[in-house]
Amino acid sequence: MRILVFVPPSPRSSPRPLRLDLPGPGGPEWREYKTAHFLLDTDMSRFKVEGLIKSLETMRGLVLNGLFNEEVDVPGRIRVVAPASPSDFATLAGSPEVGRTSRRAGTTSR
Repeated sequence: MRILVFVPPSPRSSPRPLRLDLPGPGGPEWREYKTAHFLLDTDMSRFKVEGLIKSLETMRGLVLNGLFNEEVDVPGRIRVVAPASPSDFATLAGSPEVGRTSRRAGTTSR
């Protein structure tokens, strides 16, 4: 699964409306899910969304703990766009290669 994450430049900056060119009608309905730390836009099933939200919250906690070595409260929410289909990801990202990483001979390419 691939997701797009939009991180605002500063928690104090005014939120800008997010404009996405979502795939046309006839596909699954897109929904927005809001947690304490994330705004998630997706057309995934509710079952998959629950797992993704748990993963996002766990990752956030690990990153903050690694950075600050204590529990800190960072204001604001991170917007995550997670299309269910790889082709929808390519449409939204502009390329199927965006965000892809691979390891070759000890290096990471993006």
